[in-house]
Amino acid sequence: MEWKLSILRGAATGSEVPLRRLPFTIGRTRDCDIVEPDGHVSRRHCQLAVNEGALFVLDCGSRNGVFVNGERVEGSRQVQAGDCIRVGSAVYCVGCTERKPTDVEETQIEPEGVAKSLSFTCTA
Repeated sequence: MEWKLSILRGAATGSEVPLRRLPFTIGRTRDCDIVEPDGHVSRRHCQLAVNEGALFVLDCGSRNGVFVNGERVEGSRQVQAGDCIRVGSAVYCVGCTERKPTDVEETQIEPEGVAKSLSFTCTA
């Protein structure tokens, strides 16, 4: 699958961002894949990563949290096409296509127990 984020509200509202390199980071610092200059967004707020073809969002210890469809993410959570992710005041909609491009670098993460409690850490 080829994953993407549609930016519904944020620094680049109206844009679509393909998730070609995973993990994919959202935060305030310039080294993030999406930079949100919002005071409610942490420097490295959250990451998106793939495990066995499924996309997960991980809160990187942010102060204000990450929300999927209005529910706060505790640790990590699987997301699917159509889900909305809120980071600070920014809102992203997850999308995907069925084909898998050859230029995507997947980072496999090992689940421990239920998918909601994946064990992986934010990378620099």
